[in-house]
Amino acid sequence: MLSFLAAEGGAHEPPHSIFTWLWHRVKDTPIGKFYRFNDEHLGQFWFDAIAFSLIASAILLILASTATKQYNRVPRGIQNVFEWIVGLLRGMVQGFIPAPQADRYLPYLGSLFLFIFTM
Repeated sequence: MLSFLAAEGGAHEPPHSIFTWLWHRVKDTPIGKFYRFNDEHLGQFWFDAIAFSLIASAILLILASTATKQYNRVPRGIQNVFEWIVGLLRGMVQGFIPAPQADRYLPYLGSLFLFIFTM
């Protein structure tokens, strides 16, 4: 990545993303300086990664709260989708971890899978 920015012909600007305008506003603030979102530390790349991670987390929180808001014994709508995902993940985890231990690791592996999937 560094070779992309500091090639033989001189430095190039990083490519623009949907958060470039926000990065330009944040990089010179005290928060931007504290987290080193400035130009000398490839701040735009770090800022994009953090912004996309926050958006993925917010999407998962909104979907999970919507799915569990009105819990029914017979799932419908978004709750049905989440039940299907949990069943799918349980089957995958039990494929390589024995069944009693698979349920122990399912919450961690499931949240990791969903976070990576939304990214």
